[in-house]
Amino acid sequence: MPSEIIPRGQNAPNLPNPEQGFYGVVDALAYRPSPGMTFEQWQHDGEMLAVIGHSTPWWIGDWYNAGEVTYGEHASAASAIGGALGIAPRTVQHCGSVAARIPAARRRAISFSHHREVAYLAPDQADALLTTAQQNELTVRELRDMVKRKGSGVVLREVIRDEVTCPECGHHFSL
Repeated sequence: MPSEIIPRGQNAPNLPNPEQGFYGVVDALAYRPSPGMTFEQWQHDGEMLAVIGHSTPWWIGDWYNAGEVTYGEHASAASAIGGALGIAPRTVQHCGSVAARIPAARRRAISFSHHREVAYLAPDQADALLTTAQQNELTVRELRDMVKRKGSGVVLREVIRDEVTCPECGHHFSL
């Protein structure tokens, strides 16, 4: 996927229209295809499930933050709603914290976990690392290692897919 920031209010590239809904039946514990579904309908449902799985932490975080702005103290109590739904209140607050630190306009088409790794850095540092992670298809662990190295003063000069170059001696290391 090309390196880009997904603009607020727009679907990510090549994702299904969420307003179309599912062809199959979805509940809290299962997905069941409807009788006679076409391959394209089944594929659409799979794409929708991927969108939901990828987007849920962001939605929870944005929901929580909107509640804090609108309802103040009541929103903190509302995090307990997550507990009633099977989501730990701490998870709800954590999603809110990451979403607040990385607003929708700065989010990339990579996982929430990637964003979580850089959420507590300065915005320009976080954005640069997110761009690097997306362009080089870094795993969360590889990004976490980069954040640790930067924190310890060792800055990577170059990241090429599965290889890094030591800035001091020029030696190439496989990740």
